[in-house]
Amino acid sequence: MPQILIVTDLTESSGEVVYRERVDAIHLNSEHSRRQLAERLAWGVGDAARAERQRHAHRAGRPRQLEELRVA
Repeated sequence: MPQILIVTDLTESSGEVVYRERVDAIHLNSEHSRRQLAERLAWGVGDAARAERQRHAHRAGRPRQLEELRVA
């Protein structure tokens, strides 16, 4: 079965899978199912962006708590 993967940026490291879902054509048959999938993808993209910001903050020596405050 096909999969959707959302992975953090691969240019700086090996990347981290933050979202993984197996999908089939049936998951796209109704508007409701498509909207739910899009919502889950948005969550995964947000998680990946946060993970990348935290990684950059850690490398720059900034405390994690300060970075999390900026994200919220």
